[in-house]
Amino acid sequence: MSGERLSFLLVSAADRRHLLPLTQVREILPMLALQQREERRGRFQGAMNLRGEIVPVLCFAENETPVTPAQFIVVLLAAGRSIGVVVDEVHDLITLPPDGLIRRELDHGDAIQLARIGNELLSVTDVERHFHV
Repeated sequence: MSGERLSFLLVSAADRRHLLPLTQVREILPMLALQQREERRGRFQGAMNLRGEIVPVLCFAENETPVTPAQFIVVLLAAGRSIGVVVDEVHDLITLPPDGLIRRELDHGDAIQLARIGNELLSVTDVERHFHV
């Protein structure tokens, strides 16, 4: 399958643009009323009832400002469960050839994947790692 193209959803959140692997995108929803705890901690914004499934809703940045009706929730399937991620905008579907990703090694043995989209170098969000799923 070396010729198979890679697809990503291009979104904006936390003042940055992000690439989400399309294989993990379940659906895109307008902002819904979230069940909230008294205190929001870290990335957790609340939970939503999605057709009988309780789905945690997270944001890209820790202690991000409260959600607004203008935002969206991208429902992702990560580590076998659904999570909702708050985004400001959903821009486009991006398809890249297999060699369109650049792997960069980081400190402590971690690595990220980057993709050049026009003049922009964007990181591919590793959903499990970023949201600690």
